[in-house]
Amino acid sequence: MATSTLLSYNFHHPFRQNPRVNHVATVIPNFSSPRTISLTTPSSLTLSHTFKQSTLKEAFQSLTSLSLTYPFSFQFSHHDAFSMVLDLCGSEKAVLQGQQVHALLVKTCGLCGSVFLGTKLVHMYGKCGFFSDAQKVFDRMPDRTVFTWNAMLGACVSSGKHVKALELFREMRVVGVEPDAFTFPCVLKACGALADRDFGDEIHGFALKCGFAAFVFVCNALIAMYAKCHDLHSARTLFLHMEEKDDPVSWNSVISAHVSEGSTSSL
Repeated sequence: MATSTLLSYNFHHPFRQNPRVNHVATVIPNFSSPRTISLTTPSSLTLSHTFKQSTLKEAFQSLTSLSLTYPFSFQFSHHDAFSMVLDLCGSEKAVLQGQQVHALLVKTCGLCGSVFLGTKLVHMYGKCGFFSDAQKVFDRMPDRTVFTWNAMLGACVSSGKHVKALELFREMRVVGVEPDAFTFPCVLKACGALADRDFGDEIHGFALKCGFAAFVFVCNALIAMYAKCHDLHSARTLFLHMEEKDDPVSWNSVISAHVSEGSTSSL
């Protein structure tokens, strides 16, 4: 992608009229080695802090300018910067800017086989609702972690591809990737959407075996799944056996279960 396209986010010069971004320009020349950019320098406002405090517009400006001004040094320290901007793109559903960051990332460092950044791209495209783009990035990754699989599961669910989510979970298990606690809410949401009580029961048992069923957010997902499968008894039993009942999501889940079944019984 041409540089003019990468800079098509029509802003003024990135280091003008912005005191926070201005700090980035003053930090870089002070480093002893011209081939490295520190993201953890304690004596000044770091790049990491700058991106965390920036809006998407400001962060995008900084990222583009740094990659063009310091192309050799930037490729060695791109992870945090790209990660934060991709997170911003995902949270704001700014897929156009996310695509430009993706192109800039490939142009600057060719992704360098980074599982971390590949996962961030899958997550960003999933959050923006661009399932096919998330799938392409996922399929082209030679290595994947559980976080990568979770990001792709999330992309399936957020795009309404619930059958695909369950197929992906099965594939994940076949290739030997062990799920973590954050895997289960996505799979359970897909089970609920499909009213697949049998598979939901299977996931429940697997969560118990892995020791994740006691996590509040996993338990909430289980309650919601059983509610959508019209199993008020299981949803209510799970809620009553929860050690922590101060989470409003838990209450909302079980109340919704009662309402959907037309039950007036008390908790």
